Amino acid sequence: MRILQLISTIGYYGAESIVCTLARQLHAQGHEVVVCILTRASRYDDSIVAKCRQEGVPALAIDGPGRLDLRAVNRLRRLVREREIDVVHTHNYKSNLYAWLATRSAGIPLVATCHNWTRSTASLRFYASLDRLILRGFRRTVAVSPLVADKLRQARIPHQRVSVIRNGIDTEVLQAAPAFPREHPAQVTIGCVCRLVHEKGVADLLHAAQSLLKERPGLRFLIAGDGPDRAEFEALAAELGIAPKVSFLGFQSNMAAVYASIDIFTLPSYNEGLPVSVLEAMAAGKPIVASRIGALPEVVTEAAGSLIPAGDRAALAHSLRNLIDNPALMRKQGVHARERVRQLFDARAMARQYVEVYEDALGPARGSRQAAGDPQTSRGTL
Repeated sequence: MRILQLISTIGYYGAESIVCTLARQLHAQGHEVVVCILTRASRYDDSIVAKCRQEGVPALAIDGPGRLDLRAVNRLRRLVREREIDVVHTHNYKSNLYAWLATRSAGIPLVATCHNWTRSTASLRFYASLDRLILRGFRRTVAVSPLVADKLRQARIPHQRVSVIRNGIDTEVLQAAPAFPREHPAQVTIGCVCRLVHEKGVADLLHAAQSLLKERPGLRFLIAGDGPDRAEFEALAAELGIAPKVSFLGFQSNMAAVYASIDIFTLPSYNEGLPVSVLEAMAAGKPIVASRIGALPEVVTEAAGSLIPAGDRAALAHSLRNLIDNPALMRKQGVHARERVRQLFDARAMARQYVEVYEDALGPARGSRQAAGDPQTSRGTL
């Protein structure tokens, strides 16, 4: 099967990580995969393209400088035709729209993954509304959690076209990585990995850090990731007087080293689907303190960490303090977190479930053409 993975992006975040992981696993399972990103030349980040190519998966970028660029749509249409793509799999608003426009007359089945609808601004609410209309024309739509699936059904996406496939990660990649140096061996490090925007709760973490550092000045905080609000958060850390204890790491290509360098992982977000960073931290054996939102209650059990109300800075500080003061509990939760991810969020299983969705999207027409020897549909796995 030939599959095009399509995502609109200007960086490397959770959804991009899933695209790379899925492409790699599909390739390993015998399918031919191409990854294509829709981007802007002025803000182009080649992280996802470079990572896929390093792992033997063809990847390329299409420049789409405007909200809707017909030249980019035509380039995508040519790509689908020249690569003889069987299924186009999209991952966010813009890729959904461009794939729908590029394949309308080609009969290529479309599959979308809804990672979550972010509605924090008026423009994002508009895009979410448009996306709900476009997805009604897709053969299948995959939600990363039952909660997201409910949102899709409420948006009048036909029930029979909606599936739930949880994000999966390569757990082995996150094992036994070298950690960053510490000031002293007993130093406790609290880490967060996210896109640096307000909805991730970074300001709440910084305020909680100020409270904790007053009592325990030896703590260290690492915040990995980039985003439009990074300068604002760095200024807030300075204003709170904690800048020397908080390191903003920016984009990191070696995430295994980041997770190896922390003792407690926290993600105090206001809006999430199924955050990849939480799964990665759990795979690295770290206890979790996160907001009780999205799919996190399904992922983070009491044995693996604690969940707090979003926006509750006092609860965030309390939960972190409880782990800092109880190293045995910290280790125990980390062990359980690792085992839970291994059992429930394996990348290979995720890829197999997506193949079933692709085959269902292709439908019986593909099977009948294979029997007739149609070269467009009898290629099999490559």
